[in-house]
Amino acid sequence: MRSLVLLSLMLVTPALAQPLPDPVALAVRAERALGDPDSLTELRFTFVVESQGEERVRRTHVWRPGEGTLRVKVGEEEVVLRGTRGRDLDRAARDPEAHAELWEEISPGTDPALAARSWGAFINDSFWLYAPVRLRAPGTSLSYADGWLRVVYGDVGVTPGDRYEYRVAEDGRVEEWRYRLSAGREGRWTWTDYREVGPLTLSLRRESTDGNTVIRFDDVHAEP
Repeated sequence: MRSLVLLSLMLVTPALAQPLPDPVALAVRAERALGDPDSLTELRFTFVVESQGEERVRRTHVWRPGEGTLRVKVGEEEVVLRGTRGRDLDRAARDPEAHAELWEEISPGTDPALAARSWGAFINDSFWLYAPVRLRAPGTSLSYADGWLRVVYGDVGVTPGDRYEYRVAEDGRVEEWRYRLSAGREGRWTWTDYREVGPLTLSLRRESTDGNTVIRFDDVHAEP
């Protein structure tokens, strides 16, 4: 009798096992749930960081992907970058002085370090806003384990070597992410306050799991 029970368990167990989600398919689901910001005529948003109940950062961006034009405003200072399409500005931002001629072409009269910081701020802030659309960017690798979709960035972006992990719901919305940056910093954040913004569906609030920091997006507009 015992041998029959063991045989029955062996026959049933494989049927109960569920295959792991395909990481590429999961990434595509997350991308489609958000929409395509690169197809917009204009995207405007303000990136705000609050820590311990006080506002620490406020940066406003106006991005026109088709034109390759970007305006970054911090306080009363505004930097305008033009002709950004087709340029490897991420790499140039790592060493602005070595690429001073390029930054002068992109933002005439602006100090190369300031121009590079402005570009880096936009890359950082827009990534926080719509990271799922960069899951399959060139130079990335995807995997899935224990409920998390993992993406590792190779020699790409302003900070290569970063690693992010996402919890993706059935509808494709990101519920939570955690990361380990190349500089060693780690974090874990919930994604909430989803809204329809033009053709996009965006989470406009991130809260650190320790409850100390909130990142939110104000005055968000997306023009098709």
